[in-house]
Amino acid sequence: AGFYVPGFPEDGICDDPALKDEIQTFTLTRIESEKDISRLFSLCTMESIADNVARTYVSINNALMKGLDTPESLVSILTKTVEKYKDSIEIIPFLGLGGGQAENYSAQAVASAFSLLGSGVFRGIDIYGDDPLHSAALEKIAKSAKQHGLKLKLHGSEKNRSGGGLLRLEPDEVTGDGDYLRAHTDFFTARNIPVNFIPRHAKKNPGKCAEDLRTMLDAGITVRLCTDNILLHNCSISEFATELCNTGVFTKEELVSLIAAK
Repeated sequence: AGFYVPGFPEDGICDDPALKDEIQTFTLTRIESEKDISRLFSLCTMESIADNVARTYVSINNALMKGLDTPESLVSILTKTVEKYKDSIEIIPFLGLGGGQAENYSAQAVASAFSLLGSGVFRGIDIYGDDPLHSAALEKIAKSAKQHGLKLKLHGSEKNRSGGGLLRLEPDEVTGDGDYLRAHTDFFTARNIPVNFIPRHAKKNPGKCAEDLRTMLDAGITVRLCTDNILLHNCSISEFATELCNTGVFTKEELVSLIAAK
């Protein structure tokens, strides 16, 4: 987000869950004003434009509300960003919910989530992880969103690969790394649910990424490549595709399909 994070790996790749939590805390404490959030949105958008992305699906974390007075302020910043870059890229926003911190599930946070979804700006919600301690709050929001025709995306938890968790809510799509997605391949196949594959191992072990992707494609699952959190994974879509191309596991047509999948 334009600042230095102490202890960040020299190779620019963060795989350690504890360090990820530390970075999230470090980052959120430095994104606490309308100006900070607007700048973050612009930086992320410009990263996508630089990678020749035509359409980007973005998850806007509800935790950003801590630095704003009202939900309308976040909607205003997002709307201005979409308008500013509309000639260069199509931005499709999802409201991100969850993350494990109790304050993200408070009555105030839930109320602001409903208000944001009611703005009409968001196309759906993106739930992070499947923390059973807070499933009731997330389930309430998820069911309401689906009733109003919004899409439900689940962000697979690295801390709970074995449990189905919020998969019981029948998400429209699921995002995760190869380990999480492969653990639930049968679930995705039976329900024809597309998945978004994050580049967690792309630079350190592209062969593993290729193997995981090959397994899902052979199972008939629709797979899309995504950056997830580019600040943590430090891997653009182009870089991700290049690493996969160099493994020799995929045909040209398959790689184009992975990149261009909607």
